[in-house]
Amino acid sequence: MASDSSAYNLEYRDNGDDAWYAVKLVVPEFGVTLTVKYLDFPDSCDVTFRADQFATVSEVDELMNRFRPVSRQMQDYECDKITNGVTVCASYSFGTDDLRFYDAIVKAVHREKHSFVSGEEECLCTFVLLWQHGPNVGNQTSAGIGSICILQQATAQLHPRILRFSIAAKERIASKLLAKSSNVSKGMTKKSHPDQLRDEDTGGGSFHTNEFVETGGIHHFLVVENLELDLSPTTIQEFIYKQTSISSQAYVFPRQSSEPYARGAIVSECEKGLEKIYDFLNNNNRLVVSTNGRYTF
Repeated sequence: MASDSSAYNLEYRDNGDDAWYAVKLVVPEFGVTLTVKYLDFPDSCDVTFRADQFATVSEVDELMNRFRPVSRQMQDYECDKITNGVTVCASYSFGTDDLRFYDAIVKAVHREKHSFVSGEEECLCTFVLLWQHGPNVGNQTSAGIGSICILQQATAQLHPRILRFSIAAKERIASKLLAKSSNVSKGMTKKSHPDQLRDEDTGGGSFHTNEFVETGGIHHFLVVENLELDLSPTTIQEFIYKQTSISSQAYVFPRQSSEPYARGAIVSECEKGLEKIYDFLNNNNRLVVSTNGRYTF
């Protein structure tokens, strides 16, 4: 399933036939769309997703989980790496010139002595596969080494194009939910400057939490305004984790060009975790300031 073209370095589990295909991604600078281009298929087969088409974070994550580094064809001399319980990506033939790839668990390996022809090693072993999805899901079949691809260990979640689109999509979800939050508000928002932040034991301010419900569970958030224009969500998340040991998601929302500041949110599925963040930011003996020296409150 591996491709000689370095551009097609991911594989995508198609929504239509549930098979894995080698693909490359096209994502514009601000991540507003993600176009999946299939190797050896015409442009008419491209699939495009919009960052604003998702209703929940879980929908975005489900799409992201359909990408991974392209699987590598197993070589004859590598067959000892495949043992019982290993997950592989294996080909299944639907007829002449119609070969598709699905995940399968190796249930047994029938070892045979390898042959050598003109110095080339040839694996004669047989692999019993339990198919995990596709038309054979739940069934067991046998295959030779030519049908087996090895999964790569790296995660496609860190692929820059996937990350860019994921952030854009989740920002739009949070923005929509925050726009509706006035009907579910428990308090007020407070302005802050958490850009490359540090603590100062002078003065203080207060944050109040809101909460909203979305499909899949309850999320709690703090709204922050007056953010530095070059602030990134990663900066917020790293600062919050460093100060509180709480993992959270942060969003910086799109702004009008005329606005001199940005606004965003700190989001958590754990109410207790967000309360700890609240307590840190609401400490009357602490000010959070940006590196340019401006005070938070």
